[in-house]
Amino acid sequence: MRKILSQIARTLSGTPKPVAPTQSKQDELSLLINSRHPIITVETTEEGRLEQLLFDVATTLDVPLFTWSVTTGLARMKGSPLYNTQTPEQALTNIDLIRGNGIFVLKDFARYCDNDRVCRRLRELTEKCRAEKRSIVITATAVQLPIDLQGDAVPFELGLAGAEELFGSVREVIGQANAEDRIPVALDGTGVRQLAQSLVGLPQEEAMRLLRKCILERRRVEGGLVAAVREAKRRGRGGIAAFAGMDCEAQERIDARRTKIWAGAAEGRVDHRRARVREEFGGAVSGGRIGLRTGATGCGSAVRQIRGRKREEAAPRSGPGGEIVADGVVDR
Repeated sequence: MRKILSQIARTLSGTPKPVAPTQSKQDELSLLINSRHPIITVETTEEGRLEQLLFDVATTLDVPLFTWSVTTGLARMKGSPLYNTQTPEQALTNIDLIRGNGIFVLKDFARYCDNDRVCRRLRELTEKCRAEKRSIVITATAVQLPIDLQGDAVPFELGLAGAEELFGSVREVIGQANAEDRIPVALDGTGVRQLAQSLVGLPQEEAMRLLRKCILERRRVEGGLVAAVREAKRRGRGGIAAFAGMDCEAQERIDARRTKIWAGAAEGRVDHRRARVREEFGGAVSGGRIGLRTGATGCGSAVRQIRGRKREEAAPRSGPGGEIVADGVVDR
């Protein structure tokens, strides 16, 4: 009763409900391993970043970390590979021989699980993993396990790196540019954090390549680099609607604005809107045709409704400037 009254009082007073602290990726992955999940699947192209995260988790939990690939075989992290462990069956046999706790990263392993012997061997290993703090992490760009293994597997969403995670890599790239290319640096800690924030929304390696390119083009690291990185990111990722360094309200305003402009274009009112679309959305209009390029929220249903009305018409009609309007697209 006291809890209910407290909630009512908080609602009436307008005081927001306390928000639980956000769980970090390292804490989330540690929780899965501590919960004795035998198989953890991770779909990602950032193998290096995942390995570093797993290394930090293994260090915190005080368990050894092993990695396997078909080219190198099974090896302890930052150690030499074990002899004759390149094949999937040999790798699983050696994992079974390793006693005690451990984390075992198997790269691109899901494709080998269609083999009956490999699948059976892995299922037997999962039974032993439940008795100790042992987890097998299967990683690839896309992971699809056989139905026999799906009940023992849990997915982990790595996601993209945030500003805090990118901060260290940004400092490293700036330091390398200064030491190797003699590029002057006139950016304080606040500027470096703004630079890291401007790169949010890109895979880590892609973000660092973009940053290096901008630094080498400008031949200096100063306040203007932040704007240069944002512009390069906007050009490379398909316009402002793909820019991830904005808050939700700004994204919603852009989505609504773009939906309105697109709807006007589909109705034939494009003469005074064409330049505005190009200016606001980074060249979304090209070649005399207006099209939706980045898939902003809400635009799909608006376009479908417009096209539905167009199909009811017997024939295409002419717009105010003599252009042909048909099926939600304006051609000149």
